Amino acid sequence: MPLKSTLTKTPLESDCSFFASTIEGTTIRGILETLRDIVFEGTFKFGPDGIRLVTLDSSKKSLVSLDLRAESFDTYKCDNEIVCGINLSSFTKLLKSVNKNIVTFFIEKSNPYFLGLVIESQERSRLSVFRVPILDIEFEDINIPHIEFDAEIQIASIEFQKLCRELAVVGDIVNLKSDGLNLSMAAKGGALGTEQITEFCVNSESENEEDEEDETDDDDE
Repeated sequence: MPLKSTLTKTPLESDCSFFASTIEGTTIRGILETLRDIVFEGTFKFGPDGIRLVTLDSSKKSLVSLDLRAESFDTYKCDNEIVCGINLSSFTKLLKSVNKNIVTFFIEKSNPYFLGLVIESQERSRLSVFRVPILDIEFEDINIPHIEFDAEIQIASIEFQKLCRELAVVGDIVNLKSDGLNLSMAAKGGALGTEQITEFCVNSESENEEDEEDETDDDDE
């Protein structure tokens, strides 16, 4: 049965300047844990349309762009833009216990210097509330120019991660080549000059469907 205790409770949406809740707690944990491996501290921008983070890693070699749209959450409210600096290394430790939980982020109007986190079980029998200090990190508004690419490849992130791990055994640098239908990943290294090349077909199904549609249109004419 739902918790009735008044000792610990989720703040009311009306009492918050920012409020976002989702039943996809595992997804949120995965996203933030991935960011933690690249960015130690990040400045998030909460706005009416969603949550955005655009930043560089400490070595200034990797650009991170994250957009969590408002409609991705089960409940979302943010009347005005809020800049929120977070230590991702510390914050993700709070999410370690998240499995199939309801996760809620909030900033109370009466306490705007803390980002709140509520982790609640699906059956609402267990509730944990955390408040993390918002860091005063200089916000750098990075504009990402529109870039036209020769090829756009879609691949499952788990599959891409697996391939990168396999190639990392061979060398530190991976070369990627694509003709739009096939993607080739190659790595070379080691004392014996070991080389591994992995090639697989991508987007072939959608390409075939387009070809079939074109043929059907031609027949109709």
